Amino acid sequence: MKIVIIGNGPSGVKAAETIRKFDDKSEIILISEENHPFYFRRNLPWFIAGKFSEEKLIAKKPEFYLKNNINQVLGKTVEKIFVKEKEVLLNSEEKIKYDKLLIASGATPVTGEWKNLNFKGVFTLRTLDDAKAIKEYMEKIEEVVIVGGGLLGLNMAEVFSEKGLKVHILQRGSRLSPQMFDFEVSNFIKSKLEEKGVEVNFNEELIEIKGENGTLSEVETSKGRKIRCQMLIIAIGVTPAIKFLKETEVKTDRGVLTNEYMETNVENVYAAGDVAQVYNPLKAQYLISTSWVSALEQGETAGFNIINKNKKSYLGVSLNLEFIFGIPIASIGLSNPSNESKYKFLIKNELNKGLYLKFVLENGKIVGGLLVGKAEKADLIKELIKQQVDVNKYEEKLLKEEFEEILKEVK
Repeated sequence: MKIVIIGNGPSGVKAAETIRKFDDKSEIILISEENHPFYFRRNLPWFIAGKFSEEKLIAKKPEFYLKNNINQVLGKTVEKIFVKEKEVLLNSEEKIKYDKLLIASGATPVTGEWKNLNFKGVFTLRTLDDAKAIKEYMEKIEEVVIVGGGLLGLNMAEVFSEKGLKVHILQRGSRLSPQMFDFEVSNFIKSKLEEKGVEVNFNEELIEIKGENGTLSEVETSKGRKIRCQMLIIAIGVTPAIKFLKETEVKTDRGVLTNEYMETNVENVYAAGDVAQVYNPLKAQYLISTSWVSALEQGETAGFNIINKNKKSYLGVSLNLEFIFGIPIASIGLSNPSNESKYKFLIKNELNKGLYLKFVLENGKIVGGLLVGKAEKADLIKELIKQQVDVNKYEEKLLKEEFEEILKEVK
């Protein structure tokens, strides 16, 4: 059997690794538009900061691909797939046949529709090559504007401030990382940023990128301010990489639609990772999760189901774990729901001591959590969510961080 995997990120590599656990004979071809083997994308900011060498950044060395007999096709992009012919067309005009196909093409940065995005000094950060370019350019600047107060924007603010640069964050809303943080945690992180000299601007957007001779020199904001800068980082999110699926039979919405087995509507075609919009039976809806942990779990599920007849389902609970100025923060599941009236909240706020616990409950069951200073407990909260544990009688134990005891009791 010939298995083609589009994408050399966490979901694609995990799928290939899982396939090899059950099948040492099938041919595996892994296609990547990058020229690098699998690396820790989440650590790119720390590579820029000089805390990670390129060698340390690489997650799978060449020996891994050789040992598992995985054929890498690097530096090539997929132009289209032909479902009936079971072929993948590359930008080199080469066609690769497959028996089973996994779409793990990841996501691409959202860049907005501003003019002058091609100016020198304007960057997005998604790939190792992006990181190398930022690292080199950073050496000749003094002031940087970051558009977006999500996790990537916060990580980059930390990197730049530690390098002695003046940093401005433009956040269109009134909260940092609004999908993860509530106002309490957002304000706490904002205070930490400001202690380091980072200027955080809420409810302020980028309006215009300005400069001379194709080089950035300042930006104008929605409040009419002009901010001098030599670097602009656009960190306003990512979108699933599905362009090559246009005019194909594979159904897409925001991402590639799959069932809980990571199967698309087309037989023998699967999807996993940032590109996948996976049906969650518990929520009865299709969800995209862009966390590293989810990508690994989905890749493992897809790899298992590609090879095995007894299907394994993915009942995803997203988990993001970050360190912001050394503060461990974990967001699990629905940590910050928009319709608050539907939920009950249990909160322990000791942010003055660097501790914050928040549990989101729906009908007595945890559906989300936000942990500051206790991020190492995130997997336990995730397990409580997956097991659909009724925690009505455990509320006191939750706030006392007795998660292991609760799990023991319900087993």
